[in-house]
Amino acid sequence: MKTPLPESRICRLCGIEFKPVSRLLRCNKCVNGLAKEVRDAKIKHLMEIGEIIPLEDRKPEEMKGGGRAIEKKYRDLKRMCSKMDRDEFREYAKDKLNQIMENEILWKYLTRDTLGENIDRNVVKPVKLSKKEKLIQKGDTRNMNWDEWEQMGFGGDEDK
Repeated sequence: MKTPLPESRICRLCGIEFKPVSRLLRCNKCVNGLAKEVRDAKIKHLMEIGEIIPLEDRKPEEMKGGGRAIEKKYRDLKRMCSKMDRDEFREYAKDKLNQIMENEILWKYLTRDTLGENIDRNVVKPVKLSKKEKLIQKGDTRNMNWDEWEQMGFGGDEDK
């Protein structure tokens, strides 16, 4: 029989008191952080080897956030730009554009070939074929009637 867990423990890494769920001496935040570091290191290693290729259509960190977060960024930007005069705004826009062009991941995302296309549109769904059509595609001529035989190009003068 296992001994029951104590009511609280102190995390070995961050020193915060937490209610244990398992026998680890680390809080969930530290455990998740370590797991994320290990996962990121593995992914980076696999990318260096060339086993995995990062998705080009994945959003960069600068563009993530829900609708409300984007609205808030836009409102703040609009408020800030309304207080600038023309020369200040041109300088600000030039700096921002240079930052975007220097960020390779963001620049590839913004200039990708599939920009504006929905990912679902690129997926070609297989056409459901009947059993007879599948046999015809494979070249099986059993159970064919004469019309189907002639449509496939058989029964011509050269076949006689």
